[in-house]
Amino acid sequence: MIPALETSGLTEAFGRGAPAVDNLPLTVLRRSVYGFLGANGSGKTTTLKLARRRVRPDAGTIRLFGDSRLAALREVGSLIETPSPQPRPLRPAPARAAGR
Repeated sequence: MIPALETSGLTEAFGRGAPAVDNLPLTVLRRSVYGFLGANGSGKTTTLKLARRRVRPDAGTIRLFGDSRLAALREVGSLIETPSPQPRPLRPAPARAAGR
């Protein structure tokens, strides 16, 4: 089975500081639940941004559903750090009385 997300040698260092992500090998299988746990500054958000191509890696490869092209991003939804505003508030439909 082709993994949903696969990285090899993924590295990102902002500026000249220590890498936020350093040589990360990661495989997330389809239909699985995967959690990122770690201290602040350990690279969790950066890894997700790299996978979504919101940040360009310094080194390594990223594959979504076996594809390294940007077209694969159409198959993925994400919410990283800050939710985007809804165009209008979501309200439940009004209840209707039975038999009327």
